[in-house]
Amino acid sequence: MLKAFVDRVRRTVRVRDTLYRYGGEEFLLLLPETPAETACEVAEKIRLAVESMLVEFREKKINHITVSQGIASYPQHGDSVPVLIHAADTALYQAKDQGRNRSRIAPV
Repeated sequence: MLKAFVDRVRRTVRVRDTLYRYGGEEFLLLLPETPAETACEVAEKIRLAVESMLVEFREKKINHITVSQGIASYPQHGDSVPVLIHAADTALYQAKDQGRNRSRIAPV
């Protein structure tokens, strides 16, 4: 599932955007020189692309895969990596609390 997710995200974003695995099922996507509002549009493209995936695993077909996303932008939400990650994580949990399968921009 994670490999299919990574492949789908990489086909959805620009070549210069970088995807990192951050934890078990958590990823960081760096979008250089991209304001939060544009990053939210990219996140929506990713969400729709992932939602349309059909993954075969152990002879079963898995569809309607969802993704929740938190978005933070430099310098709007912080000026260091730890602060930006915390802001994005806060927005991620807001997305999950509001019903999952959505993107949220971090509060300022």
